[in-house]
Amino acid sequence: MLSNTLALVSQITSLHILLALATLKDMRIFAWDVDSAYLHSKIDHNICVRFPNGYEKPGKVGKLNKALYGLPEAMRVCQEDLEEKLKSLGFTPLKSDCGIFISKTASGFTVIDMHMDDGTGICSSKEEELRIKHGIQKFYKIKEKNTTQPFKVLGILVMRDMHQGTLKLSQADYINGLLQWFDMGDCNPVLMPIDKGSHLQDGESAIYKIVRMYQALIGSLTYAATSTHPDIRYITQFLSQANKDPRQRDWDTAKRVLRYLKGTRGMGIIYQRDPDEALTGHDHMVHWGYCDANYAKDAWD
Repeated sequence: MLSNTLALVSQITSLHILLALATLKDMRIFAWDVDSAYLHSKIDHNICVRFPNGYEKPGKVGKLNKALYGLPEAMRVCQEDLEEKLKSLGFTPLKSDCGIFISKTASGFTVIDMHMDDGTGICSSKEEELRIKHGIQKFYKIKEKNTTQPFKVLGILVMRDMHQGTLKLSQADYINGLLQWFDMGDCNPVLMPIDKGSHLQDGESAIYKIVRMYQALIGSLTYAATSTHPDIRYITQFLSQANKDPRQRDWDTAKRVLRYLKGTRGMGIIYQRDPDEALTGHDHMVHWGYCDANYAKDAWD
């Protein structure tokens, strides 16, 4: 019987907030990958494995002391190990997102986003950044990313311009991969993800039989929508309603979204620091929220 294999990871929204805060407050950004993260995690129950070829011992098996890649519970024990190590460095996990860790010391304020072995942090001082990096390197071998140049986090390209006070998130490589995967590399781009006035639920349409292919496309579009392309969020969530029983029109519409992404793959989300804030010392951050109570008069929603 398998033990608990659930491993919670941070939300993309949390990463957005961290990078936006770093941009608006002119904080330092640092990022790294943990080398062979799973191999550091201890197994808390008995798991036996056969010895590999050439090392066989007749009548005996090996007992795993640490996780291996491919082990069902490897992600969970890896997450627990990372959390334990970060707590020993003075971090506290955020209650609303267990992948976010916060530390406040005399040398500064630090927030870390841990997505398994992929870490991104923001802090208020160079001393704090060096302290955190040194602390993590006591436990793990890490590969630091050069955040003064464009770098990637979870497949998202992060480009920061310190002089302009801007930070851009985009996914051109990810979108190019989708176009190739779904054989749309030579398609013609369109200006809108869906035709104005389209009614996807009206009329009859043949069943699209390759359900898993449809689900794979919708899942891929959803990642792009939540990461860097909020402009396709509505149509993507609308198409996801047909995941169990997609129709040909749904598949055709999803491919049109890909055509739209081809033409906008260089676009993304841009955060910009208010230049007046540095001069006046006033915090000009304003929080906005929008609500469409009648879902744009959509009868289905």
